[in-house]
Amino acid sequence: MPLVAAYHRPTTIDDALALLSDPNRVVLAGGTTVNADREPPAIEVVDVQALGLGGVDEADGRIRIGATTTLAELAESELVPDLVRRLARAEAPSTLRTLATAGGTVAGADPDSMLLAAFLVHDAWVELAGAESAGLVDILTAGMPSGSIITAVSLDGAGAGAHAATGRTPADVPIVAAVGRLTDAGPVVALTGMGPTPMLVDGSNPTAGLDPPGDFRGSSGYRLELARILTGRVMEVLV
Repeated sequence: MPLVAAYHRPTTIDDALALLSDPNRVVLAGGTTVNADREPPAIEVVDVQALGLGGVDEADGRIRIGATTTLAELAESELVPDLVRRLARAEAPSTLRTLATAGGTVAGADPDSMLLAAFLVHDAWVELAGAESAGLVDILTAGMPSGSIITAVSLDGAGAGAHAATGRTPADVPIVAAVGRLTDAGPVVALTGMGPTPMLVDGSNPTAGLDPPGDFRGSSGYRLELARILTGRVMEVLV
């Protein structure tokens, strides 16, 4: 757990951005990611809970999820696509779902996050303060712009979704998971556990160009085979 040298709780976006101009300060929302860091330096945290960034609404055919909306709230919102609701429920134990946030899920870029994969297949757009808003694919590729704050994540809510996953036990974080959505242009598929972040892949050839790292849960070859099998299961449901 990090040593918190100072705590800041701004009440406006401008004040929050001014505080984050110091690179030694980090955003704090639910706190589950910051508190999970076991070997951090001393940090100052900028708590964004007072900025009014929560809530879920619908506009222009997209679902807008405020950055501080908790995973528990996502799992219960009837506006949120069913796939996202299911995977928000599976993302963490119930005690953590009441703390962890949509914005934290994006900023954390956990390679095993099925919820983040669901955001990807729902064409997620990340709204930022202090930087240009961007597609989730770009954020995962380039990282969060320094000094910026996620204010919301918007999704295309249309289309049926499906997922398939394999873990050591049903309660474990999946070794590999495939998450998909059927769009007007065809199925869109994302994989977890195959690289540094969840990634979009070609559903008809999901392992093309991939060389996932192995670990105690499974070798690279095992992960590749899982990816092929799980993607096939998702594609069967979608098409």
